[in-house]
Amino acid sequence: WIALALALLAAQGPPPDRLSARAESLLAVGDVQKALKLARKVVQQRPNDSHAHFLLGRVHYDRAIIGRWWALAEFQKAARLAPDDPAPLYWQMKVGFYLRSEDGDRIARDALLQLFAVHPDYLDAWERFHDVYQSPSIWRQAERALARRGDDPTALERRAELRIALGDGKRADSLLAVAVGRRAPTVKTDRLRSEAS
Repeated sequence: WIALALALLAAQGPPPDRLSARAESLLAVGDVQKALKLARKVVQQRPNDSHAHFLLGRVHYDRAIIGRWWALAEFQKAARLAPDDPAPLYWQMKVGFYLRSEDGDRIARDALLQLFAVHPDYLDAWERFHDVYQSPSIWRQAERALARRGDDPTALERRAELRIALGDGKRADSLLAVAVGRRAPTVKTDRLRSEAS
């Protein structure tokens, strides 16, 4: 029985965490084809694991042109499975910027709007938001997303910035006043308060 059990374990390959680590290593050294094969195995073994789909998405992202749409699908699955994790949304944005065109811009913008509701200060997402098409409607959507973060000072500051863009200085100043009550004012806070007035 012991020999049979060992043979079955060997046939199944390494446990998923070792497979993930190996796929990550292969991806890091640029062996995308082998990483893809392992990442697919990880997803097969753990189809409801957001990290597995995120890994497969990153591998697809590094493939030649054909991989970007598959990467997007995997990042979307990962985001559905882990709605509080900002990373899959950030990588959806990266896919959008890679694809360019109107579709790419929409993909990037939609991912950023969802990301702001999860984490208002994730990596360079706020700076990247300035690279997508913007309009008063989009500023309102971004403000609504940031409002889900409640009294988070960064979210309040960003909401104030959007309110200034919308020409609502009074609302911007009241948001900044709440932000200052949560943390010490910064040079940016003072600048925004000047703009708001």
